[in-house]
Amino acid sequence: MGRILSLLACALVLLAGSGALATVHTIEVTQGAFNPATVTIAPGDTVQWVSVSGSYQVVSLPESPKQWASPVLDEPGETFDLQFTFYDGPGPFPFEAQPEEGSMTGEILTYDECSASADINGDGIPLTVADMVYLVRVLNGEYAWPDNLYEADLNGDCIIDGGDVYIYNLYFEHGLSIFPIFPVPTCCYPDTVVGACCLGDSCSVRAPVNCDALGGEYLGDGTNCPTDNNPCEGCCVGTTGNIDGDPDDKVNVADLSRFVCWMWGMCDPPPCPEEADINADGGFDITDITYLVAYLFGGGGSLPPCP
Repeated sequence: MGRILSLLACALVLLAGSGALATVHTIEVTQGAFNPATVTIAPGDTVQWVSVSGSYQVVSLPESPKQWASPVLDEPGETFDLQFTFYDGPGPFPFEAQPEEGSMTGEILTYDECSASADINGDGIPLTVADMVYLVRVLNGEYAWPDNLYEADLNGDCIIDGGDVYIYNLYFEHGLSIFPIFPVPTCCYPDTVVGACCLGDSCSVRAPVNCDALGGEYLGDGTNCPTDNNPCEGCCVGTTGNIDGDPDDKVNVADLSRFVCWMWGMCDPPPCPEEADINADGGFDITDITYLVAYLFGGGGSLPPCP
């Protein structure tokens, strides 16, 4: 128990550090040229232009996916920093110096392949409980996708989903011996498609694969859960707890067995997933099992009504 409490304490501390650690690429701005004229970056990296000589403004070209214009750099040592995040997408990002339009140009390229070290919260410490909690919250729509999203693709399939959370679980159970290669090679811009997922008459924004795993109905890429006129049709009847889909709506040990089997990945999702939200907190986890055990065997409180 002490070890578990220590891990949870570390998680709370580490969750406070969310600034991504990334590389800074320096480009000198000299009279008549950029040095180097081309740099290659990964998502989350920063490009820094440093004035050496002359007086110039660094400006993106119209065809660049990301647009910017620096202040005029006219004193030696003056700098202009610009971070390129996952949201900017892959390059190239061409730029030029004004007033030397067309004669003084440079280009920022992006890597195709990156290495996932599992430092998702960007605190410099990979593979912590805090990283796993951060990823779960990202997938549940509570946190925005981090700038260094490729760090989360632990199975290297270029999709961020529940499979990557599973890798964390394996690590905490078995240690680094489960990784034949680590850090894991992956793409720099993994798929992060998410949309509204109907679970009975409840709705949350999830990745398609996670929605399918929960037996939900995916409403389409980029869709949001509406605040009114909810399109999800409820399937829960009366109170929660009928996890095995009993036609008489009975809640018994069979429902507990079905929940445990599902949570440990050995059974398909319940016919109506919202029946499994036993404690009515909007999620499915060990606390629901505890609530159901107390209801069945420990004289716990009544089951909550369907959402």
